[in-house]
Amino acid sequence: MVEEANRAGLEVCTHAHGKAGIMTALKSGVHTIEHGSYLDEEACDLMLEKGAMLVATRSIVEYGVNHLEEIPPETRQKMLDTSVQQKKAYALAIKKGVKVGLL
Repeated sequence: MVEEANRAGLEVCTHAHGKAGIMTALKSGVHTIEHGSYLDEEACDLMLEKGAMLVATRSIVEYGVNHLEEIPPETRQKMLDTSVQQKKAYALAIKKGVKVGLL
């Protein structure tokens, strides 16, 4: 898909929270990672190598954390955990020099 998009002069983005999805997407040549909640050093290094950008969708997570009553009870803790991890990943991306867009 990425190769075909590139042939058409288009860039590809992907929605990925977890490291496995992030790494697969980057190795496939995507141009932006949306969310990137579980970025680590290795993923940031690959983003730099590939020239990929992080679009950290912090506003979505902040909304979720501030409206837990709207989230099913069984997934509330996941939202809280993701919020903490996403802040760490975002800070790491900035520290490493990854290009970042923020929603």
